[in-house]
Amino acid sequence: MLVVAGLTVDFGGVRALDHVDLSVPRGSITGLIGPNGAGKTTFIDAVTGFAEPTEGTVHFCGQEITRLAPNRRAERGLVRTFQSLELFEDLSVADNLAVAAEPEPWWGIFAEAVGRTPASSAAADSRWALELLGIDDIAGARPDELSHGQRRLVSVARALAARPRVVLLDEPAAGLDTAETERLGQHLRALPDAGVTTLLIDHDMSLVLGVCSEIHVLDFGRVIATGPAQTVRTDPNVIGAYLGVPT
Repeated sequence: MLVVAGLTVDFGGVRALDHVDLSVPRGSITGLIGPNGAGKTTFIDAVTGFAEPTEGTVHFCGQEITRLAPNRRAERGLVRTFQSLELFEDLSVADNLAVAAEPEPWWGIFAEAVGRTPASSAAADSRWALELLGIDDIAGARPDELSHGQRRLVSVARALAARPRVVLLDEPAAGLDTAETERLGQHLRALPDAGVTTLLIDHDMSLVLGVCSEIHVLDFGRVIATGPAQTVRTDPNVIGAYLGVPT
């Protein structure tokens, strides 16, 4: 679904990503981990069009999208979350999702023919996303009435309400307690069956190791390890990146 080759991003004299190769197979939950400052968010930014790569290519569903605008990538089904939640505080949870789920303007031309209006389509997609994450009971609440954990889940649901083919989750478990993280993991495991391929970026190792079939590890902008959870867990390069190497 997603193939990144030689992706390099420079900010002035700083190389944030250095020739990164990474692929996300259809129907998978693939992990991307690394210590602080490794380049994980820069990678998401470059893949989704919010940072311009210096070198390399991004292919999505067989087509190159390296220079495509962020909104055009989203229209094709490549959607992301952000670490900052940025919810609309004066709207209900359902309406927050409906904003993301609103179809393209051309949809109205065919609405009567298929018996669905843009509003009804957005409402259905919003309900689907809320039910998928098990938070449909808070659809009528406003974000300022929710706990941090609930707000975090709403941000994930908002991305899913767009019915993406691939979703890139940037630190979805940030600030969640252990029980909330476990519930999030349970819901993430359901995404492939719902037709959503996932790239998960998170610092919570138990979450990533528990739900991802393959994991890539970044350090100083480079991929230092790739493989299944058990292989990555014991890789000396990964242990050194997280814990340091004795001198």
